[in-house]
Amino acid sequence: MNTKVVSLALFGTGEGYAEYVSTFALAHANLFPKFEGWRLYLAVIDEKLTTSTKKIIGRLASEGLLEFEVHPPAALCKTMLLRMHPVFQPDTDFVFCRDLDAIPMPRDRACCDAFISAAESKKVVVST
Repeated sequence: MNTKVVSLALFGTGEGYAEYVSTFALAHANLFPKFEGWRLYLAVIDEKLTTSTKKIIGRLASEGLLEFEVHPPAALCKTMLLRMHPVFQPDTDFVFCRDLDAIPMPRDRACCDAFISAAESKKVVVST
């Protein structure tokens, strides 16, 4: 079974997008189930980890709803690119980068499945 990752990054100023993490994780779990090889990855910039954000992300991780890594502050463009981290992991077959404020929808899942199917039939270029 392929390992497929939906990857996010929590960066920028203020609490902002942190409020979307739990909603995104729950929607993701419904559309991209773990038993089908899907994982949710969240790159978090250290300065975004307020007490409430730590609790939310910690609880979601303990429930198996997401995996996360904390990174030091960096330039904005560099922090946005942290969602690419799973691309470089040897146990990952496909990575789909998303924004936290774009809730997972059935149409997203259909597009991901279509891409995976095309890649497996060699109809698209996939780096190995």
